[in-house]
Amino acid sequence: MTPPRSAARLTAGAFSLLAAGALLAACGGGGDGAEPVAGGTKAPAATEQPATTDKGEDQTAAGDEDGEKKDQPADDAAEDTDSAGTDDAGEGDAAKDDAGSADGSGSGSGGDEAWPDSAAIDSALEQWAGTASVEPLASPDGLPFILTHELYDSSSGLTLDAAALENTEYIGSHGGKCTGSIEVGSSPALCTLAGVEGEEYAGKDLTATVHLVRSGAGNHALLMAVGEGETTELALPDGTQLLLGKVDHGNEVTGEMIGAGLVEAARQAAGPDGEVTDNAEVTCKIHGDESHAVCQLSALDEGTSGFWYATVQPGSDYEGYTYLYTQFIE
Repeated sequence: MTPPRSAARLTAGAFSLLAAGALLAACGGGGDGAEPVAGGTKAPAATEQPATTDKGEDQTAAGDEDGEKKDQPADDAAEDTDSAGTDDAGEGDAAKDDAGSADGSGSGSGGDEAWPDSAAIDSALEQWAGTASVEPLASPDGLPFILTHELYDSSSGLTLDAAALENTEYIGSHGGKCTGSIEVGSSPALCTLAGVEGEEYAGKDLTATVHLVRSGAGNHALLMAVGEGETTELALPDGTQLLLGKVDHGNEVTGEMIGAGLVEAARQAAGPDGEVTDNAEVTCKIHGDESHAVCQLSALDEGTSGFWYATVQPGSDYEGYTYLYTQFIE
């Protein structure tokens, strides 16, 4: 499938057991198996979202993928499974996710923690209401888009001033001029950019709203929203880790594919070589529709393993979709 225009722009502790011994519960009904439509998503309408299957899925595949800014083929391993089958915990049809549940890479068990029930998930999402963790940014004509730059710095109390931001790879390579300083949880810094690749950006004054966030393996990253002219608001939840990952485009997006994106995002956050995530296990289930998923990541460091919530966001320079992954906290 050739992705629509905005989809081509889409590109980056632990949620402890919220109810010990809780029964595995469905994380929500799936969406329709519709193809992506240029310029529209379910919420909000101006952000592109992937399409998903209308059958329950439970799948397992390798989670290691190529890094940033690389075209990737659709995941051939994504296969429909019998929606009348049982889920990983041995539950019957009544406990199976009705639309788009899928396992990601790894053994399929996703670790030993019980899957959170719907009430626990809804409670967390209510706390994140109005943030990019649950609401896709509207992105008409490819702007704004979200990107991340890993710093591989775990320093407590890390602060970056304007000069330090201008020396980071992405901002520096685009002639960025910044104002303000940032630390985790602070107001964002603003950086004007020049020379961003793409005909659609020619002659436009682009501004990056730059946040410092905690990412995987205890490191920090810059999370940026790049838009035209005025500041692009990028509201983020407090006190949690954030990762940005890429997901292959295709006729449908499955939990397996979203899980592979999370593993790759964790690999990027841990270090350039990514060796610490070779044994990562992930299970993702579509939540509500293909724009969202609940994922369990395990076999990593204690700070990165746990439950994550995925929300599709507009990305940059990638033939696929971008998901913002937010880690659930106690």
